[in-house]
Amino acid sequence: MKKTKSRQNIRKALVFGMFLLFPVIINYLSPAVILMGASEGIITGSAILFGLLFLSSLFFGRAWCGWVCTASGLHQACTAVTDRKAKTGWGNVLRFIIWLVWLAMIILTFVRAGGVRGVDPLYMTENGISFLGSEMIIFVYLIVVIMAFVMVLIWGNRALCKYLCWMAPFMIIGNKIRYALKIPGVYLKPKKDLCIQCKKCTTVCPMDIDVEAMVQKENCQHNECIMCLQCADVCPKGAIKG
Repeated sequence: MKKTKSRQNIRKALVFGMFLLFPVIINYLSPAVILMGASEGIITGSAILFGLLFLSSLFFGRAWCGWVCTASGLHQACTAVTDRKAKTGWGNVLRFIIWLVWLAMIILTFVRAGGVRGVDPLYMTENGISFLGSEMIIFVYLIVVIMAFVMVLIWGNRALCKYLCWMAPFMIIGNKIRYALKIPGVYLKPKKDLCIQCKKCTTVCPMDIDVEAMVQKENCQHNECIMCLQCADVCPKGAIKG
């Protein structure tokens, strides 16, 4: 139990630290910066990062969301305001519609710019750091934070992840591929015979997944799972290994 508590403390410290760093790294996470680079025929650091997220999801699923994402730190803090969880449903469709429109805009912008002319991982940064002196950066930062907080109040925790996140679709598609091809990597391993159906795993899941039902089916593969391992760490019988 001490080991699992320590693991969750590390995870929480990581995501909260990333949230504090958000203004510094915001241009690497910005969908707008990719479009700005595309208008000049440049593949930006943010485009490279999104590509790496897809590749990482083939082996680690959506572990980025549970362990590194800046929004996870914000949502972690929001648990002090409400423990109500956003439901999966129409938002999942909306998220993919926004993502597809955005991808189409990127492709069209590159075409209009005459194709790819170069790669610049430090595009729109100073020595790798987002323009902290820019009023626009601060404005965008505040808009994202306020929007995420309002969505939490209206729809529940993790609402931004489920309804609007422009990064999640890359990892969801990667997840589907790794499940279909059974690519070796990090997976949750359920043991039905150890489960006492206390439902603590379902209660603690930040993505509102019925984990206990998946354990009963001995299949913990779910596209909304962010590999935070809270379900494994809260299980009193060790029925879930991660």
